[in-house]
Amino acid sequence: MANNNLSLNFQKLGKSMKIYAWGIILLQVLSFILGLILGLSLVNMTITNNPEQSIYNFIESSKNIVIYSGVLVIIIYISFGNFIKEIFNLKKNNNEFSDILNKTFLILLIGLICQIIVDIISLIISYRTLIELQAVLSSFSTMNETEITQLINGINTSNFLNRIIILIPLGLVLYGYFTFKQFGNKLKLSNFENPNSINVDNGMKFLLLGSIINLFVGFLNLIPDAPLLGLLGFISIIITLIGLFKTGIGFVSYSRTGQLYKSPNMYSSQDTSQNFSSQDQMGYYNQNSPQELSGISANNTENPGKICHICGTKQIDSISKYCSNCGTPLD
Repeated sequence: MANNNLSLNFQKLGKSMKIYAWGIILLQVLSFILGLILGLSLVNMTITNNPEQSIYNFIESSKNIVIYSGVLVIIIYISFGNFIKEIFNLKKNNNEFSDILNKTFLILLIGLICQIIVDIISLIISYRTLIELQAVLSSFSTMNETEITQLINGINTSNFLNRIIILIPLGLVLYGYFTFKQFGNKLKLSNFENPNSINVDNGMKFLLLGSIINLFVGFLNLIPDAPLLGLLGFISIIITLIGLFKTGIGFVSYSRTGQLYKSPNMYSSQDTSQNFSSQDQMGYYNQNSPQELSGISANNTENPGKICHICGTKQIDSISKYCSNCGTPLD
C-alpha cells in the first residue's frame, strides 16, 4: 500500500508540473494580447487630432490592463502553489528523501509568498503612477518645471525599488530548484537503472538553468537600457518550460516503473516479501552440495564484476548497465 501511495504521489507531482507549465504558457499568451492592445492604443495616439485626450485614454487603458494583469497572475499562483503542495505530499510518503523534500517545499513556499507580496506592491505602484500621470495631464499647465521633475524622479525611484525587491523571490525560487535538483540526483543514484529517474534529473537541470537566467534578467532590469533583456527573458521562459514538461513527464513515467528497477546497493533496503526471506536464502544455500557451492565461488572469481571507469567503484552485480555509485553507463 505504501508503494502504491508513493507511486501516486510521483504521478501527481509530475502532472502538477505540467499544469504549471501550461499556466505559464497561458499567462504569456494573454500578456501578449494585452501588450498588443496597448500598442494599438499608442498607434492611435500618433494619428489622432486630439493628443491630450488620446494620452488620457491611453493611461486609462493602462490602468485597466494593470488590473487584468493582476488577475492573470493568479493563474501562476494557483498552478505553482499546487506544484509546491505535491512536493509536500511526496515528502510525507517518502521517508528516504523527506528531509531534502521538506527543505525544497519550505523554500519554494516562502518564495511564492514573497512573489505574491512583490506583485501586489508592483500593482499598487503601477496603478498609483498612472493616477499621478493622469493628474499631471489634467493640471499640466499649472505645474512648474520643478514640480514635474520631482514627480518624474519619484516615479523612477519607485520603479527602481520595485525591481530590487523582485530579486528576493527570484533568488528563493533559484535556491528551491537547487535543492530540488539535489533530490533528483539522489533519486537517480538510488534507482540508476531506471531511465525515467535519469530523465527526471535531466529535466531538473533545465529548471535550474532557467531560474539562473531569470535571476540574471532581474539584475539586468536594474540597468537602464540593458542589452538583450527581452531575448534573455524569452530564453529563460523556454528553458523553464522544457524543464517543467521534461521533469513532469519523467515523474509520471517513474511512478509506473519505479519498482521495476533496483540498483544493487539498494537490495538490502527492499521489502523482503517482494523477493524471499532470509530463512529462504539460508535454506537455498543449505540445499546446495559443497561441490555446487565451490562452483558458485569459482564463477564469482571468474566474473568479479565490472569497474566504473569514472569513479572506480567495483560493481556488485556483474551484469549491471550502470554504476551503482555515480550512475555512469558501464561499457
